[in-house]
Amino acid sequence: MFGPDTRARLGRGTERKMQGQGLSFAVEAACRRYRDRVATWQVDGQPVSFASYFATIIAFAERLQAAGVGPGSAVSVAFRDGIAGRMLTFALLRLGATVLPNLAAHPDIPCDLRLVDQPDPAGRGPELLVTSDWIRTPSRLVPVAGGGRMVKATSGTTGMPKLRVVDEIGLEIRLNRSSVQRGHADGVVFIGYSPGSSPGFNIGVQALLAGAAQLNQPASPREWLAAMIRHQAVRACLPPGSFEQLLEVAEVNGIGPLHLEEIRVGGGALSPALALRGEALFGCPVVNTYGSNETGSIAHHRPALSDGQPGIVGRVYGDLRLRFLDEAGAEADPATGGGLAVKLPPELWVRDYPSGRALCDAEGWQVTGDLARLLPGDRLQLLGRVSDALNIGGDKIAPVRIEALAVGFPGLQQIAVFRVPTEGGSDQVGLAVVATQGFDAASFLAHLAGKLGPRYPLVLRRLDRLPMTEAGKIDRAALSKAYQDETRNQKETFG
Repeated sequence: MFGPDTRARLGRGTERKMQGQGLSFAVEAACRRYRDRVATWQVDGQPVSFASYFATIIAFAERLQAAGVGPGSAVSVAFRDGIAGRMLTFALLRLGATVLPNLAAHPDIPCDLRLVDQPDPAGRGPELLVTSDWIRTPSRLVPVAGGGRMVKATSGTTGMPKLRVVDEIGLEIRLNRSSVQRGHADGVVFIGYSPGSSPGFNIGVQALLAGAAQLNQPASPREWLAAMIRHQAVRACLPPGSFEQLLEVAEVNGIGPLHLEEIRVGGGALSPALALRGEALFGCPVVNTYGSNETGSIAHHRPALSDGQPGIVGRVYGDLRLRFLDEAGAEADPATGGGLAVKLPPELWVRDYPSGRALCDAEGWQVTGDLARLLPGDRLQLLGRVSDALNIGGDKIAPVRIEALAVGFPGLQQIAVFRVPTEGGSDQVGLAVVATQGFDAASFLAHLAGKLGPRYPLVLRRLDRLPMTEAGKIDRAALSKAYQDETRNQKETFG
């Protein structure tokens, strides 16, 4: 808790002056406003008030400042404990530092210090071990230095995750904008994302700014469900793969009394069938959200209202504009679709890190890397990533267009279409399916062949579960690589 001197300095009088000045001021204002509410729970189940939460941020800032961290320092946070990792991030931003994610995938990025909860056996640069004795009553209120920046890693669906940087004011604007567009919870929010992921951070901060208690992801889906029941969560936020796991646990084990008012699934498209199952089981709307580190929030939608069509993410928010591009970069018919570009207002622009290169053009147009089209009613439908498009004899086709043809086939639970490159340069259509025992593979292939025609050679793989990226998106690249590796090994074995 706060010491007497700190309490005296944290009166409510200057709270309004802190709004719109950056994330550090916004976090402090929220912790003042909701000081006696529960902000989160420790691993042992003990509640942490907003006042204690902020006191820990200040205690961390004191220790970091004593270690030489200040404006311009580049510091990586590599933490398994999501609560402590988020508090350290807030402390670093308050000191004016640049907060870096875990740089295991980016060993060449300059880093002044790594904050760890266990020593790194690889010995990658200077590190500081954060231990439980860092949590104490702060002796003074460490002021906001200004200039703090946060670097986030993309999901890596097109290969190596890319790094994007945004300053404190941009962070506050983005998070507040998303809360306005999508609404915020009035109660406990369950966060089913990895603590170090960009969605996990965003949702946690939005809950904090709204005065909502956040319940971070426990160890297993069964524990997720138990925690939501125990703490009477009103909103659950999780990626598609985790949502499916939660559904399976609830269907097998049954559920106790839930208070859920909404389930939000982001990081990938959610099939209408899964959304309908979720709404029937949990008795609340299931909403699919769409956005990225580069663009911020773009749209949201209830897939259960999509008439079975996959990939629909709803109407794009009013402060954004869309453009569709063909392979040559020329503007395409929105109804036919193409590569999606979004025009962003200047306050949403971000830059590449560490180059500082602008990601959008001078007018604010940002290429997303997604294939999409507009349906009647200005509904945006995602068709996959540009990099995932299949090349069939020189014609490009998005995976979702093929997946849509499989909807409703008996015994089929999930399908992911992926590229199977051939030596001739064209692709075969890889079909990864999750199905029940009554699924007839031969009939399914005949069904698709009848719709697609002989130009589309089909290859079927039956899986227990579709692979997902950390952000919860179907990992089509992993499916393609696994199939190619398997085929290569068979050739080597049988000559």
